[in-house]
Amino acid sequence: LELDHIVCDGRQAAETALQYLYDAGHRAIGYVGETEKEIRYRSYRGFMAQQGLAPAPIIATPMTAAGGYQAEGRLLAAKARPTAAFCANDATAQGLLKGLAEKGVQVPGQLSVASIDNIPEAELTRPLLTTVKVPFKDLGSFAVKTLLDRINKGHSVYLNIFMPCELVVRESVAPPPCGPKGR
Repeated sequence: LELDHIVCDGRQAAETALQYLYDAGHRAIGYVGETEKEIRYRSYRGFMAQQGLAPAPIIATPMTAAGGYQAEGRLLAAKARPTAAFCANDATAQGLLKGLAEKGVQVPGQLSVASIDNIPEAELTRPLLTTVKVPFKDLGSFAVKTLLDRINKGHSVYLNIFMPCELVVRESVAPPPCGPKGR
């Protein structure tokens, strides 16, 4: 398809969050979010395989606060209970954190949580959410500039602009309670 593309690489964002969890010592990392045609899910599967780890568990749920809230029970009931959860976005993580708090699960003491987007609400969660910042404002700004430049015939080649993502470390990730859990 011949179009200009201005994107933040979802694969890179997912790998950044997962690498941070891995570096903290987590080996049993669960996934919470959509799985159909979702690059963040495919990145999770690829990262786990690359590290020689089994996905544990995968909770397919809408990428909303309600989806994350509903996922909490399935995550805690999993046979192989994870030491960390990677949520596909911050909204899902918000719901998961709320559900975990209601069940008395200490984050990050008993379960670490990391996600992607860095929406403003990530600074309001308890604990504060560790997330990967997607530069939404810059994405929008570059998209408008590129569109206007295209309309004004300022460029003729099709552009692929990849915006960088950035890890924002807050309070929701700590080493696993019993050290690294190898598999």
